[in-house]
Amino acid sequence: MPRIETLVRNLVLRSDRGIYRLHNEQKPGQYPGIGNLLEILQEEYALPESVIRFLAVVLRHLAGLNLRNLMLHGFVRSGTVGSPSRWVSLA
Repeated sequence: MPRIETLVRNLVLRSDRGIYRLHNEQKPGQYPGIGNLLEILQEEYALPESVIRFLAVVLRHLAGLNLRNLMLHGFVRSGTVGSPSRWVSLA
């Protein structure tokens, strides 16, 4: 899962679009989350909305699989997520 997020972040960075949120009085500087990165990816690479929607549902959307949060917060281990039928339907 970290590889997918790294890939998305690297593609956005290659587009020469500034994405780092600067430090202000109340919040430290930070990179945007995967949701914002997917929006930027769509804008910069003219990806179809269906591709971005698919990635959002699989990776981050609360009503979808939300695999990014499940895996990165330790609720499931890599390779154990979902049933085979769920993965076949994604393909």
